[in-house]
Amino acid sequence: LRHPAGAEAFGYDRDVILPLRLRAADATRPVRLRLKLDYAACEKICIPEQATFELTLAPGEPLAAESAAIAAFEARTPTAWAGEPPRPRPLAGRPKPTWSLEPPFAPAAPGDVFAEGPDGSFIDARRRPDGGFDLVLDQPPAQAGVPLDVRLTRVTPEGAQETSLRLDAAAAKP
Repeated sequence: LRHPAGAEAFGYDRDVILPLRLRAADATRPVRLRLKLDYAACEKICIPEQATFELTLAPGEPLAAESAAIAAFEARTPTAWAGEPPRPRPLAGRPKPTWSLEPPFAPAAPGDVFAEGPDGSFIDARRRPDGGFDLVLDQPPAQAGVPLDVRLTRVTPEGAQETSLRLDAAAAKP
């Protein structure tokens, strides 16, 4: 969602399932799964929430009634990008380190791009009118280092693909 002031928010407005694949160290013994989840419930303001959950999975147990829904969400997880690797180009003269990302990795509308940098960082992927994207290092990581290891996710109506790359923050400094 884009705010008129330029801020952008990501989230879910319906059900979401985050599939996990578990492999038991010993397939003859039960597996105990414990989850602690920190999240925010938002509409006009965000309220921090926390949930805990515990589940024991017994060997040979029949599939859960939710298995079809889990499979549907698992099918939506990104696959590896098989095309030519993206080649972000540093853009000089910007207030923050910025790189230009072009097609084919930058998808046409209604597609989107998401960038995940090192812990503590925030890289905003902003669509340009020409169809490309600018990757803007809005929040550098606490442990500033050059280069930045980044995961890019390309989302289109046909599915999502992801790849990893390194961005040279020194080359993109204002």
